[in-house]
Order: sequence, then structure tokens, then C-alpha cells
Amino acid sequence: MKSRQKKIHLAPLGAETNSPRSIFRTSKNNRKDDDIRKLGKRLRKRDGVAKVLIKCRSEFSALSQAHHSHVRESTIAIYAAALLLVEDRSSWAEFCRHRDWRKRKRLAPRVGHSEDALRASVRLAVGFKGKRATRRSSRLYKLLEPFFARATPMREVAAITRDRGLKGLAEVGATFKNNKKAASKAKRRPACRFTLEEKMATKILSATAGTKIHLYGRVKKLKNGGVEITVRKIK
Repeated sequence: MKSRQKKIHLAPLGAETNSPRSIFRTSKNNRKDDDIRKLGKRLRKRDGVAKVLIKCRSEFSALSQAHHSHVRESTIAIYAAALLLVEDRSSWAEFCRHRDWRKRKRLAPRVGHSEDALRASVRLAVGFKGKRATRRSSRLYKLLEPFFARATPMREVAAITRDRGLKGLAEVGATFKNNKKAASKAKRRPACRFTLEEKMATKILSATAGTKIHLYGRVKKLKNGGVEITVRKIK
């Protein structure tokens, strides 16, 4: 029995159509490792990063909203490009010199700041026409930033996007942010430090489980917001 899965073909870089189909020309988001490697090769070609990102513009321009199922593969390409730019200094330097930045010096990325690779990749892919492009760029950046900050492998981002769509990608990114906030909040909690004499420590350690112990001592506030308790008496 022949497989029903269609072959995946990359569209020509020079194509300027406004077709809603993906730049990867795939219908069901089913991509193999070979296709991911092809994307990597295209990005690593001379000036390839900028060309691939600019090719995404036709899709974004043809859609009323950026978070649409047809831009899933373009979103993956943007994330892959940003990771490559961080890893490859020469590609990043070439990307920063691309002609599209010459008339937009305020938005242009700087060679010494590769941490802006994601923001610049999103902006170049979306384009610069009006407030709609600015809003769309902001949404896509916020969507991918949690993964970019954690240096999440491209294959993982691609898998989430294809299995759960951009909505699912946003949900996973939100959990990253919530976990980060919780960890940051835990770090800000004031420390509580006890000072015990050796005899008191021995008494506490020798107590059986369930024994109630009353501590009496002096409390001192620390500069970091925590407290230091010096135990004077135990009952």
C-alpha cells in the first residue's frame, strides 16, 4: 500500500507569492529529520538567514493574524534562524549588515549583541510596514522568547508547534514563565537562621519524633530581610 504522506519540498527562495501555504510546502506539518537538516543548510548559506526570513514575509502579509495555522513552519524557521545567529558569529555579523537594516538603523541589530538575535529575526521576517507589523512582531517575539531564553533545542520547539499548534506553544511558554517567577519568588524569601549552643543542639537531635520543644531566644533582623534567631533556652 502506498503511503498517503506527501513529499515535502522547500519553495524557491526567490518566490514572491502570497500563498497561505508554508514555505516548507507541507500540508500536515509532518516533517522528517532530513527536512530539518535542509533548513539548517539553507540558513547556513551565504546570506541565507536573511533570505529565509524575508521569504516568510509573504505568508505573514497574506494573513490577518500572525497566530494562524499556516505560519507554524515560518515560526519554526524564525526560531531556528535565531539559534543559528547566536551560535555562528560570522552569520550574525553578516545578518547585522543586511541591506534591510540600512534604512532602519533604530531597529538594526548590533554585532556585539547577539542576545537580540530572536528579536531581530522576528522583525526581519514580519517586515516593517506599519503598526500591524510591529504588533505582529511583538506577539511572535513573546511567543518564542521563553524558549529562546532557555536555549530550547529547535527540534523540541518544532515538535510542540506541529503537535499542538501555536496555541500549544504559547501554553508551554507560559509554564516556563510561571516556573521562573516561582523560582525568583523563592529566592526573595527571607532567610531564617538559627544559632544554637552545642548542648541545645544535642538535646534537639536526641528528641524522639513527635516531641514538642519550646524555644526561647533573641531575634535579630538581617540586611537581606531575613532573621537570625539565637536560642537561649529550650523546654
